[in-house]
Amino acid sequence: MNSSRLPTEPKASIVGSSEVFMKLGSDINITCVVTGHTPPLNVVWYHTTTNAQGEVVRTEITTGDRGGVQLVTDRKQGTSWLLVDRASKPDAGNYTCAPPHTVPAHVTVHVIQGMKFLDVTFTVHAMQDDDVLVFGLLILE
Repeated sequence: MNSSRLPTEPKASIVGSSEVFMKLGSDINITCVVTGHTPPLNVVWYHTTTNAQGEVVRTEITTGDRGGVQLVTDRKQGTSWLLVDRASKPDAGNYTCAPPHTVPAHVTVHVIQGMKFLDVTFTVHAMQDDDVLVFGLLILE
């Protein structure tokens, strides 16, 4: 009996949350990890927004589009980074890491004027060791 496994479809994933809130003027760093790929890996990044007319606009990101944008890809390890200096309102939107022949990954970035975090204390009863509780509260100015 042959115990070899079938190849899996390459898949991209974004490190961290699928939705990120960034303060205006801060730096954006999105990391995409691709598993199941065959080196060398090429990665294409897209930025999707909605224009003033309500139309969805998808643009391929290149370093020449806007100053302060860097694309770095480790083609052997399967990791790609999108770095945006000094985020502005037009930098908000959906970012997609889309290597060819791979399931893409997405993250939504919100760029906000300012934010305050509210410290919240609460008690959780009867949690098991393998239970995970994630709680956060974000208050926007």
